[in-house]
Amino acid sequence: GGGAAAECGVDSVNNAEQRAFQSGQKLVAIITEAASAGISLHSDRREASRQPGGAAPRPRRMVSLELPWAADKAVQMMGRIHRSNQLHPPAFTCVVSDLGGEARFISAVTRRLRQLGAMTRGDRQAGLGTSGDAFGFGHLDLMSGPYGVKALSCLLADLRRQETAAPEPVGGWPGGAGWKGFAAEARRELEEQEVALEERSAEKKGGLKRFLNRLLGISCAGQAGIFWALSAHIRRLEEADREAGTLDEGVVSLNRQGRWGRLRRVEERSEEPLSTAPGKGLQLRRLLLDRGLSWEAANSMLEAASRDEHDHQGIYMRPLDNAANEPLLLLRRRARTGQAEYVVHYPHIPSSSMLNGLLCTLGRVQSSTLIRCRTPEDLAEAEKAWSLQFQNAEKKCIHVQRSRRCNILGCIAGKRCFEETLLTGQILAQWELISAALGGLNRAPLVRTTVGDSRVLVGLLLPEGAETNLREALARREALERQRAEEQARRRAEEQSLYDDEVLDDGGLVDSEGSSQDVEPLVTATRPAPLPAWLGGPPASGPLKR
Repeated sequence: GGGAAAECGVDSVNNAEQRAFQSGQKLVAIITEAASAGISLHSDRREASRQPGGAAPRPRRMVSLELPWAADKAVQMMGRIHRSNQLHPPAFTCVVSDLGGEARFISAVTRRLRQLGAMTRGDRQAGLGTSGDAFGFGHLDLMSGPYGVKALSCLLADLRRQETAAPEPVGGWPGGAGWKGFAAEARRELEEQEVALEERSAEKKGGLKRFLNRLLGISCAGQAGIFWALSAHIRRLEEADREAGTLDEGVVSLNRQGRWGRLRRVEERSEEPLSTAPGKGLQLRRLLLDRGLSWEAANSMLEAASRDEHDHQGIYMRPLDNAANEPLLLLRRRARTGQAEYVVHYPHIPSSSMLNGLLCTLGRVQSSTLIRCRTPEDLAEAEKAWSLQFQNAEKKCIHVQRSRRCNILGCIAGKRCFEETLLTGQILAQWELISAALGGLNRAPLVRTTVGDSRVLVGLLLPEGAETNLREALARREALERQRAEEQARRRAEEQSLYDDEVLDDGGLVDSEGSSQDVEPLVTATRPAPLPAWLGGPPASGPLKR
């Protein structure tokens, strides 16, 4: 009685509050985990027809104070404002500190969201986007990739030797005493948490997870420094595999990433059928990869760029020792921290946010030796240098461009264009053969690229020397298939010959000498015998023999 009435009253209040938020009468809705399923708070298109003035519903933003550990629960929670028939795509904000332990937790949750595909891949207008690092902590997801254990081994070795190759974080290592001082303090704190600091402990089963859990017991400064070093080692290991062409990134967008950096243009030069067998067709496509930026494109980017209140966007000349000055373009980058940062564009290589190995900030631009080109004469000189480097970089490495001797065979440093071979066609139908011919598919990444005429190609990017092995493997398979076909044809011919001999023997057409007789006896022999006279057949022509 009374309890049921009270429960109905609560439901009525909740429904009224939900209608007030959906209609725009209330601008903020505070919900708990209990309301993370079963209600719709999205920007519903139908709300416009329900309002007296026909006002469109406002966009939605969810501020999450704490993400649930289970990814399906996180999807349910975020799905309150991200549903079908929505007018505006939602946005999500997760309140989280940059403390290593908490950031690692958030990165694991976002990874699970990405695997489910409910928010990051299912809808092109999803608020989390498609980068897979929705909250900016993807570099701290140490458990999902293959580099966590290796990075931990490197870190433990650095702590033991008190030396590291990891770059120093902004503001220096915690404690202000450099890496040696930080390593000594970190070792002391880790030993208090009974953490084994031998490199082999990282390779034990569950060693990385145990280390990360124990890490929560040390100081905040220690966590920040250790997580920075771990993520730096992971980036270094990934970059080494990327340069070697062995980094497994799933289906790689060749136009946006890869060991050449961002490509400006991909052109298909030729196509060669490699196998034409039914259901097993393969093609070799020669691609020209161009990562350079022409002078005309650079000027178009400068004209379309947003205004820079510091007035540092523009064409510059960079002085070099023992070489001619080289041109570059600086464009303002809108940094999240509000600090003025710039992107450096070159004629021959992809753009970068680094200048002389450091982040290109306003202060570093002001203190650099770059020469700004403002006058028509300076811009004409810059155009000449830009076009010359753009042309020379098509086939020459940076050493030859700068009139130096290069003793590295096949050097690609500073080159603008590359020729690669893409294998397309019925790859899955011949997966084992291709994998065996290439010595494992980790050497041939699966890539997706858009060529000049807007066609999309998906295939395996073959490493150098793999084409010969693949041709030989296909030739061996075709020779084996021909041999099998010939053997089957020979067997069929033998079976047909035996069948013909049996038919001839049954017809009595082969005499004792093995010579054949006329065909007419075969015809008469195969006619049905006449009926006897007592069954209505013709009368016998001769006397009956007893």
